[in-house]
Amino acid sequence: YMAEELPLWQKFFDLLSIRTVTGEQCREAVKRGKSLAGAEFCAPMAAMYGQIEYLAARADFVFMPFYLQENRTRDSGRKQYCYYSQYAASLAARVPGLDQAKLLTPMLKSIRGRGYGLRQLFQALQQVRPSLTYGAVSSAYRAATRFFRARQEAARSLYRQEAARSDRFHIVLAGRPYTVLADSMNNDIPGIIARLGIKVFYSGDLPAVDPAALQPFRPLFDAFQWVYASRILQAALYAARTEGVYPVLMTSFKCSPDSFTIEYFKQIMDHYGKPYLILQLDEHDSSLGYETRIEAAVRTFANHFQSAQSRANARSQQPRPQQPRPLSLLPDHSGITADKAKLRGKTLLFPNWDSLICRLLVANLRAQGIDARLLEETPEYIRQSMSHNTGQCIPLNIIAQEAMEYVQKYDLDPAQTALWMCKSALACNFCMFPYQIKNIFKAAGNGMEKIGVYLGTIAFFDISIPAGVGAYFASYLGGMLRKAACAIRPYELRPGETDRVTAEALELIAQAMEKGSGLEESVSRAVDLFAAIKRTGGGERPRVALFGDIYTRYNDVINQDLIKLIEANGGEVVITPQSEFYKIVADAYIHKWIYEGSYPKAAAVKVLMKIIPAVEKKFNRIFKRIIPVNGEALPLDTAEVLAKYRVRCEHSGESVDNLLKTYALAAGDPRITLFVQASPAFCCPSLVTQAMSRRIEAVTGIPVVSIEYDGSGSYKNDPVIPYLKLLAQPAAN
Repeated sequence: YMAEELPLWQKFFDLLSIRTVTGEQCREAVKRGKSLAGAEFCAPMAAMYGQIEYLAARADFVFMPFYLQENRTRDSGRKQYCYYSQYAASLAARVPGLDQAKLLTPMLKSIRGRGYGLRQLFQALQQVRPSLTYGAVSSAYRAATRFFRARQEAARSLYRQEAARSDRFHIVLAGRPYTVLADSMNNDIPGIIARLGIKVFYSGDLPAVDPAALQPFRPLFDAFQWVYASRILQAALYAARTEGVYPVLMTSFKCSPDSFTIEYFKQIMDHYGKPYLILQLDEHDSSLGYETRIEAAVRTFANHFQSAQSRANARSQQPRPQQPRPLSLLPDHSGITADKAKLRGKTLLFPNWDSLICRLLVANLRAQGIDARLLEETPEYIRQSMSHNTGQCIPLNIIAQEAMEYVQKYDLDPAQTALWMCKSALACNFCMFPYQIKNIFKAAGNGMEKIGVYLGTIAFFDISIPAGVGAYFASYLGGMLRKAACAIRPYELRPGETDRVTAEALELIAQAMEKGSGLEESVSRAVDLFAAIKRTGGGERPRVALFGDIYTRYNDVINQDLIKLIEANGGEVVITPQSEFYKIVADAYIHKWIYEGSYPKAAAVKVLMKIIPAVEKKFNRIFKRIIPVNGEALPLDTAEVLAKYRVRCEHSGESVDNLLKTYALAAGDPRITLFVQASPAFCCPSLVTQAMSRRIEAVTGIPVVSIEYDGSGSYKNDPVIPYLKLLAQPAAN
């Protein structure tokens, strides 16, 4: 994100008489950064690591501000920077050997607005020059902003002159500014096009799209919560509707948000029958591989332009906007709804990320009169789902595949079937799950395009207040069942008995939840079943805590029975029930909602956190018969904990959750000897967390093993075994 505003910041520091050096001269930034990152990021992120190291060796300070979202008013339509960008400054702090005092990371763009950003900027620059006044900083920033806007307007004016010509076509490079504008990243693609005699422009130079033209695509642009993705799609729409303009989309391998952007970019261009080129850049510093494709694209553009000119001349009219193809080619989101009334009479399919909790969540929905069904997860379904994965977080594809398999297996009417998906305002891919899943249904055809998608909330209060209360107990009880099973199974005398009892206990509780009565009695009976399991000792093994993505950490199918592997190699798995997890992260989200102005939501959660321990008490007494239970959450100073990782309370998402969870577990259970992070492929928060694993180890004193499941079926859990063997040695001795 700094690439686009680099002239602004150079001007700003120049006005303050502070000399600057940039990372543009670091020619091997990607190559060097890959060895520093600690995770397999996209090339721009790898380059960021390389440039931070380069600058730290050449400057007194490194300026790397936080950009979370565009500085706008508090509205639901705000646009965020991608997940990697939001955490870029935090990850920059993890460059090995970096003097932390050198790194300046003010929070410049966030929900807290421009005024807060200016104060943050002033405070950061006190380290550089204590004599600077707030007035001087503010004045320099305003002047630099005017300078930058004037540059942008000059570029747009130049573009308007070219666009006015009807005798030749030109190319617009659409993409993220750090991919298109940075010479170290763009592989000289602008130069290749220019040397072919074609005028080339950046999509930021384009005029705004006519609001009337945007209207049919409004649901799409509202769904895309990312700053640059929205700009790319608007550039596509402008190019598609304007004769003589041809887009080249430049993206990077492993850019998960762009995997969604590409799909819709294609749909827009195909809708208008306009040719285009998509170039996915890798980390290799060679432009040779792109020249042939660009030359072929230019020939296609020329032929299309000449044909359009001929048609225009035949009509004796000036060139006019491209005429769209039939409306059916538009992205179809008509089957996506948040209206619970539309569930009436339909079967609601529920994703299966945790076989215990999700079974109880489904029972809770059935108690509300909804025909809810739990999807069935198998290794084969996971492998099949990869056929429609083009770089998205793989749980998306798995859920879509399993929904279609369920409809076929049980002969459901697709038009009377909907898939439950959770609403999300996070900057990760999750916000696009409902829309891409609907695309997959549409592409599958054979009636699958009729399957609806219901946008609900994880708390279920959108269904009803009783559903919300039941959802909490489903998460609590499902988590406690797994916690009991993991505490007992390693020490059972009759192999397989704990699994049998867990399944029986689950059905007891599920039936009670579905009936809406006898829950306490059913829980007591379930605990009696566990208490009857004969075992030898308990608690002597090294303790291993799992964390990571919600879809993988306790999903025995996708994580290839990770818990059983740990137990087979001498470990005991520590489970964090979802209810305990909520207590750990609640304070972080309360802070964030206050910053966002969501005061009712923050107040409601604060009240719930006071009530929940009292409500849980009767069940905690029952579970204490078989396992230790702590009804109180460990008090955490959220801001203080996150500051250890240079993460802010304004941040959100799974990475914040992971940092708080690992800290709380380490502080609350000194017997934990290993953390295992279980993640799906192409998950941005998981990679950010993985890149912080060395810092997690330093803060908690506990080693971290990261495992990524790619959906191929190849076995992934072997890296855990050496740690377990080593940890088991002291216990054996």
